[in-house]
Amino acid sequence: MAEFQVRVSSEAIYYFEELKKYYTRDSKVDITRSQILTKAFEETKVITNWTSIINDTETISLEYLEYQKGYGTNVKVQISEEVEKGIRELKILLPNFTATRSVTFGVAVKFMLKGAIILNKTGKINTDKNLSTIEAIEELKENLQDIVAPINYNMLENILDSFKNNILLIK
Repeated sequence: MAEFQVRVSSEAIYYFEELKKYYTRDSKVDITRSQILTKAFEETKVITNWTSIINDTETISLEYLEYQKGYGTNVKVQISEEVEKGIRELKILLPNFTATRSVTFGVAVKFMLKGAIILNKTGKINTDKNLSTIEAIEELKENLQDIVAPINYNMLENILDSFKNNILLIK
């Protein structure tokens, strides 16, 4: 476990609280910010295009958010090295989806938490990307038909169809 310290906005603190409600709604066990961050990381690994998360203004109502005066809040958590590495990679990846050259760790954490909330509320993220994935699977099936023996192709086709259906369930 590594100690991870990050300065986050009031919005990110609000996201922590919203996720805490989601993660504890079925049990009375209280969870820590470390556990929330770890679970959010695991859930958002599937996101490949962050544009829809960053630009989403409808799924999460910030109407009752009270912005704290000052520069933010420091959050100190114990997380695994895998989660810390994932946050660092997300920090490098996110500028591809924003109009900025870089983002802070606080912004990376905020968008990761926001992505987890959107996934929990809607059950889907980035449906356009999923559609292109489905098309890619269909194209793969066509290409493999020429090189896979006919006796094996039916089994392969069933595997690919099952895979495609699992992707559709994520939507």
